[in-house]
Amino acid sequence: MKHVIMCFVASLLLSLVSIPMLAQQQSRLISGIIKDESGEPMIGASVLDVSTKQGTIADMDGKFTLEVTSSSKLQISFVGYKDQIISGKDLKKDMIIVLKSNTEMIDELVVVGYGSQKKATLTGAVSSISTEEMVTTKNEDLSNMLTGKIAGVRVVQNSSEPGAFNTSIDIRGLGNPLVVIDGIPRDNMARIDPEDVESISVLKDASASIYGVRAANGVILITTKKGTSQKPEISYTGSFTWQKPSNFPDMVDAQEWMTLANEISMHKVDGGGLTYTDSDFEPYRTGTKKSTDWKGAVMKNTAPQTQHAINISGGTDRTQYFTSFGYQYQESFLKTDDMNYKKFNIRSNINTKITDHLSVDLKLFGMMDERNTPTYGSWDIVRAMWLMTPLDPIYQDEAEGKFYQPSNTTLMNPVAIMNSDNVGYCTYQSKWFQSSMGATYELPWIEGLSISGLFSYDYILNDNKQYRQTWYSYRDEQKYTWLDPSYVQRNFYGKDNVLWQAKINYAHDFDGHNIGATLVYEESHKEGDNFWGRRDLSLPIDQVFAGMSENQQFNQSTSSSALYERANQALIGRFTYDYLSKYLFEVAFRYEGSSMFPSESRWKAFPSVSGGWRVSEEKFWKNSSLNFINNLKLRASYGVLGDDSALAYQFLQGYTYPSGGSVFDGAWIGGVVNKGPANRSISWVKAKTFNIGLDAEAWGGLLGITAEYFNRERTGILTTRNASLPGLVGASLPQENLNGDISRGFEIELSHRNKVNDFISLLSTKNGQG
Repeated sequence: MKHVIMCFVASLLLSLVSIPMLAQQQSRLISGIIKDESGEPMIGASVLDVSTKQGTIADMDGKFTLEVTSSSKLQISFVGYKDQIISGKDLKKDMIIVLKSNTEMIDELVVVGYGSQKKATLTGAVSSISTEEMVTTKNEDLSNMLTGKIAGVRVVQNSSEPGAFNTSIDIRGLGNPLVVIDGIPRDNMARIDPEDVESISVLKDASASIYGVRAANGVILITTKKGTSQKPEISYTGSFTWQKPSNFPDMVDAQEWMTLANEISMHKVDGGGLTYTDSDFEPYRTGTKKSTDWKGAVMKNTAPQTQHAINISGGTDRTQYFTSFGYQYQESFLKTDDMNYKKFNIRSNINTKITDHLSVDLKLFGMMDERNTPTYGSWDIVRAMWLMTPLDPIYQDEAEGKFYQPSNTTLMNPVAIMNSDNVGYCTYQSKWFQSSMGATYELPWIEGLSISGLFSYDYILNDNKQYRQTWYSYRDEQKYTWLDPSYVQRNFYGKDNVLWQAKINYAHDFDGHNIGATLVYEESHKEGDNFWGRRDLSLPIDQVFAGMSENQQFNQSTSSSALYERANQALIGRFTYDYLSKYLFEVAFRYEGSSMFPSESRWKAFPSVSGGWRVSEEKFWKNSSLNFINNLKLRASYGVLGDDSALAYQFLQGYTYPSGGSVFDGAWIGGVVNKGPANRSISWVKAKTFNIGLDAEAWGGLLGITAEYFNRERTGILTTRNASLPGLVGASLPQENLNGDISRGFEIELSHRNKVNDFISLLSTKNGQG
């Protein structure tokens, strides 16, 4: 036993001695020079032994030395260049390492009108953002999440009321842009789940002309996510946030209010006096009376909001799928919690390759949402809160729930009107269904040629309910009646949108000559219909059947956004050419007809042309001292765009009905008003857009700049002549395409790309040099 122990101890000591000796025998010093593709030394390039986590950086001449072992694996990296791994026998002295430029950024595909293009060969003013950049901001409205993230895009949130989606968005200050979702013009950008979005592209200049009649203010293209050829992957994203009013001042108390009121009354031009005396102040000084904190009574300090999304994606080489489920809930700042919003959404995108040349994709989207408010909206409630005096109490008799009528009898008690149990409620429900199915066939006998078709059907149903309940307020012995009589009203709106396309696409490379061509025929048809009914109530039951037959109403909104039928046809084309990605040229057109115009001016052509020169791809540039600018592109574009947003069949003669009316024999008879002379020459607004831009990137992304100058000149803006017809005509002059305007400006965007992880790795090295 003693011999065994001695042998074990001897073996242990021998192994402890041999470990450092072995390490010392295997360690050795290597060296090298790191260069780029043009032979320039790469100052500060990172050299990291991923096995030992030791590293160094290249000096002013691109040189480095590092101690390694036989098991070492070196990772050579520099921002904007592809990492290079060296191991085994390749680790030696006096190595020459050439890093290749990482072209992923410039080869990135950017979605444009009716297709996609490489970012490097874009000739228009097009900006894009991915979902990773977008979801860094949490908001209930996708539009708000673009704030400050795309140059030239301005987002203004006009209201934070839950479910109102009252956000205005424009490009370069030019007006409301056209929104295209998965190739289809749609209006629900604000309600899209951000976790469903793959990328967003913004067309700011003549590149938008391919969308013709609605493109004068630019175009926002939204692409939703697709599946992958991998095993199923399930991801969950959830957030719970607290919203807080910004810059919301506190309100004065009773003594401050009376002091300010006295200041006003004492400084009147025609002389004045004190409105409030010491006897008015005394009860508040002693605490006999308490001033009313209307802000504290109406508003919460914070309001919760939550969003959840579950995504499932995966597939095979033949079929890929992406499915998502989303939920959102938002409360308001009102203390009653009677104002809120909730939304459920589901999306399914499936792509499948039926044969080697035929592929089919199906996109389905469904959403239900509901917005609840008291009968009075947030504007009425907040306005009433601001105008209240701290001298007025909230209740005449709190025990009996009697609300106090403010001393200004034109105002309503804000605590009373924010309570749905007291004044009634409004419920706004909507259901959205959006679908598209497309097929693409790649012709096997002509390389690069494909034909495709697309059919889309969208439907929206809005179901709104208003229950207005009579309520009362009191001051002393007087009783005030509001919303009399009570009534219940139901509104229904239905909107259909059908669109189909047939497209031929060709793309091929002939020894550096890259040619692309697209030809599309498109038709769309939209219809909107609605009706509403109302009944007065004798019993506090919030259903139509409980209403009285007297004074009941059944009607229809004639608004152009609620009752309409429109159709468009268009022939679209684009041709692109570039040589070695250096010399770039593009021409596009859209020849479109709209049912909203008379036959004489129904069809218009919207052409555009653009070109670019990638100076950084020239040999003289790569061999010059300026080659640290790895990407430099000059570009310009010119095009004609259209705008039909102000038109509503003004070329037709007719009457406006109903318009006013009178009571005859105890019955109400609707009136008719002549629309006046029709304008058969009316047409859409034309916008001529010119843009010149520069894109530059230096040191592999450490510094990037995009500079633009743009000019838009519009003609044919609708207005009415400064003249009038005699009163006996009984009509007014029609609108005409008489006005115009010019918008111009500059746009500058700075960017920086770097990897923080590489920097942290360098800080953690122990034997680094440089």
